[in-house]
Amino acid sequence: MGLTMGVGVLLSQKFGAGDREGFRIQFSTGLIGGVVFTLVMAAVCIPLSGLMLRASQTPAEIFDVTKSYLQVIFGGMIFSFLYNYYLSFRSFIHIDLN
Repeated sequence: MGLTMGVGVLLSQKFGAGDREGFRIQFSTGLIGGVVFTLVMAAVCIPLSGLMLRASQTPAEIFDVTKSYLQVIFGGMIFSFLYNYYLSFRSFIHIDLN
């Protein structure tokens, strides 16, 4: 969420200055960078979810369910990023896309 807000500020500056080319570059760079970062984090966190739970001393009774839950959450991070990026774009630029 912090990344999307930061990119939103930069996008609004480019948009307000009328720098269409800079806006396009900033938008695509933020989107590609965010997607890559999110996918890398998911690829690292999903296999390590069991290790994280063992490190936090999760009780054995809930270990398997909690591991599955974490893997779903980590797998869904990309959708959360894309949603937040879209909302940040809309709120900072104040464009009604309807």
